[in-house]
Amino acid sequence: MGKGLVKIKDKYFIWSSIADSPITYAMDKNEAIEAMKEEGFSNPEKCLEETEKRGTSYRDMTLDRMFKFNRAGENGESLSEDEIYDEYLGE
Repeated sequence: MGKGLVKIKDKYFIWSSIADSPITYAMDKNEAIEAMKEEGFSNPEKCLEETEKRGTSYRDMTLDRMFKFNRAGENGESLSEDEIYDEYLGE
């Protein structure tokens, strides 16, 4: 699956299905589009549209499953949606 876009609350994150975690800090829409272009996404606008509808641009992955099996924490531990948001807010 590679990389996809995920929305948590009001922010967007590029997510790696290999690392099972975000590979960017929290971004607004414009930052997310630019980051997707830099990462080689073929159609960033469509990814953003899908993410707005479902919370993720991954077609075969739900947010619940992503959060259940993530390794976003220090030493690869699983974090809750709120913990991921706080950890990757970048502030």
